[in-house]
Amino acid sequence: RRWNMILPQLVTPYAKLMSATSNGRHPVPTFCSSCMKTNCNGPSGRKLKVTCVYTKYLEEIYLDVCKCCPTSLQLLEWGLFPSAPVRPMLAVDLDQLDLVSMLFMVGAPNVMNWAETLTSCLARKGYVLGGQDVLCHRYGWALQYYQVMIDMVSQTVNNMIESSRK
Repeated sequence: RRWNMILPQLVTPYAKLMSATSNGRHPVPTFCSSCMKTNCNGPSGRKLKVTCVYTKYLEEIYLDVCKCCPTSLQLLEWGLFPSAPVRPMLAVDLDQLDLVSMLFMVGAPNVMNWAETLTSCLARKGYVLGGQDVLCHRYGWALQYYQVMIDMVSQTVNNMIESSRK
């Protein structure tokens, strides 16, 4: 249910990000994801640690927790997609999710093998994720809901085209 509430909020920011980066060809610009609502007290003072997965490295970032600016939106503005709609512990680079989505369109989808391969490659560089199958499960969730969001973006564009025809 939480994904159903969060994903529609990500469609427009994702489209803006793709426009600003020429569909990922340029670096992600720096956005300000701080809350702009007047009735919000701003960040709660709590920080959320998120491990970010890139092809060549892992990075830990800290996000401000605010009810008005979901962490999933903050991560999207950084070019990342969360593994959970609320309080994600892991986020994956959008370019990597796009690549894996395309790979799985032409070959048998196997998130477990992809995650194990990525974990091994990162471990060779000295990056280690704690826990068994941490990357596999969370990566799988990020990939699944990233693909759902991409479908929502396509449907939104199709609806806009259809409404302009009328």
